[in-house]
Amino acid sequence: MSEIDKHKKKELKDLVDLLGRIKGSHTELVSVLIPAGYNMNSVTRQLEAEKSTAANIKSKQTRKAVTEALEMIIRELKGAMRTPENGLAIYC
Repeated sequence: MSEIDKHKKKELKDLVDLLGRIKGSHTELVSVLIPAGYNMNSVTRQLEAEKSTAANIKSKQTRKAVTEALEMIIRELKGAMRTPENGLAIYC
């Protein structure tokens, strides 16, 4: 295994360990999985629609958390021109 492969493997392991330590309420977690080559504008429009739907959540705290997560994801996606070659997974 080359030195680059070892380094990438360690980076990935560290990231998985970090993600494993993060805690959050399951009702407030927003997951977005985008396949490679998928239209980013389409995803952004769908998330905007989800934001409108989130306004119907009864719990004020959950509604606010979900809306903020969706807004954060939308902001990040607006800066992306296209999906990476392996696709994109966003958890917020």
